[in-house]
Amino acid sequence: MTPTQEHLLKLLLEIDEICRRHDITYFLEAGTLLGAVRHNGFIPWDNDLDITMKEADYDRFVEVCQQELDPTKRVMADNRRNREYPSVFGRYIDRETCRINNTTLFWDDYIGQSIDVFCMVELPADPEDIYEAEVRYNAYDEVVNRSFRHLRRKRSYTMDRYNEYLKAYETDRDAFLAEVEPKIFGHTYEGSQWYMVTSANGYNILPRAPFEKVAYVPFEGHMVPIPEDYFDLMVYYYGDTFGLIPDKKQIHTEMSHNHIPCKYYSDEFRACIDLPEFLSKRATWKNDMMQEGAMWTDAYLDYTSCLGLMLKMDIEDEIAEKNIDVMDLVNNPTPEGDEVLRNLFKLYIERQTSSTVVYAKCHLALGEELEYAALYTALLLYGNRAAFDDMISVRTVNRVPMTDRIQNLIDYARHYRAAKKFILYREFAKSQEHIDWCVERHGTNNDFKTMQLMVDSGLAETADDWQSVLNSAEEILVESPDNEYAWEAKADALRFMGENEQANEIYVRLRDTAVDGFVMNRAIQQVGPSETPRFSTTKK
Repeated sequence: MTPTQEHLLKLLLEIDEICRRHDITYFLEAGTLLGAVRHNGFIPWDNDLDITMKEADYDRFVEVCQQELDPTKRVMADNRRNREYPSVFGRYIDRETCRINNTTLFWDDYIGQSIDVFCMVELPADPEDIYEAEVRYNAYDEVVNRSFRHLRRKRSYTMDRYNEYLKAYETDRDAFLAEVEPKIFGHTYEGSQWYMVTSANGYNILPRAPFEKVAYVPFEGHMVPIPEDYFDLMVYYYGDTFGLIPDKKQIHTEMSHNHIPCKYYSDEFRACIDLPEFLSKRATWKNDMMQEGAMWTDAYLDYTSCLGLMLKMDIEDEIAEKNIDVMDLVNNPTPEGDEVLRNLFKLYIERQTSSTVVYAKCHLALGEELEYAALYTALLLYGNRAAFDDMISVRTVNRVPMTDRIQNLIDYARHYRAAKKFILYREFAKSQEHIDWCVERHGTNNDFKTMQLMVDSGLAETADDWQSVLNSAEEILVESPDNEYAWEAKADALRFMGENEQANEIYVRLRDTAVDGFVMNRAIQQVGPSETPRFSTTKK
């Protein structure tokens, strides 16, 4: 671990002790959860730590911290208790350290090493009520924050109502917060299936089900809580390929000092300024930012609308030039027709799921037929779960009809996802049920061959079972020499057959080169860690 990771782990264990003593439930969140399930600890290059709590636990945690912590050393910062804290999510902060970046304002006393503590707010069951909750929270989030730094991440179909809220209260921040907070927090709803989670990206909407049960996993040698069914959350945050280790490794850009108090920096800053004048200018600046932010929102939505129109014209030109009957290809599928759709909507899906327009998809309303065909393409041809989720959102916003064929494709995608999930959880018999469902209705492909091999390897007991696994692995490797799941199954089979030297050679190679973090960790369990660290946390 890096020095920063060691210190964050120390803070996490403090939180864990408080929560255990007061019967408060928390879960690892986002990248920290990913690190726990993929690396059994921090993502090696990460220097951040996130946890989340249901609202009642969050409120209780804040109260306990206010009662028990020495505020000169530790503080649990929360905007609803301290309006000067400029964030919608809480932070457990070590004030005896310092962590700053190029956006830090040194009049803050909240610049120590910290753990982000997100709050899960229950959402209503009715979709229209969820929409209203999103509108309120969008406005609340932007009034609390120092600026409109999260604006581009807002779901654009709430922007019209959101602007109404903001313009009505742009000159009276505290009055607005006092009115809107009781409408957001402190509610429970019968039949609720979703949480709205305060986060650094504005908010996330997560399903309730994964948080109903707690599981404990090792994290840097300590057992910590995670949602028992974490697969859906990882897919939501990182897509179906969350197990893969990215080539480009992003880290937060803070400068950290574990032995210099944050007060040292804030005191030095205050000594150089006229504090009343500074605070007056800050208040004016906040109001100006609100007005500029609303203008930026309008410009951003105009841009994405134009992008959608341009994209629509490009696709319509392609359809007209080639005389393509989109709906005929969708409703009467053939391999040739599927290839036409694949080419036709490649640009569409790439644009729809790009970071540029992903939060403004409702402005890319391409019409019923195009949306329908694009959904079909995303589900059947691409097999991309992240694209599937995005396209379902587009279908909902643009009211694309739910036909029997689309429902069948959605069911297929869900079974495919469940098959992968149970393999990850090492529940191979359950995975087999979902693989059988998909293959029976849609046939097999290389992805299913690989999943079947992993299931067979997980269920293998006899010599005949393992010989079959070895044969299947070698068949797949002929077509896909870099398939590390097939290499892992081959190594497992060789180990069972007593060919330990060959098996260990494969495990060592997987340990040192595998791009799937779960394969890498299973290889480490077989042959131990490498003497040479695989990952460097040094910023280049």
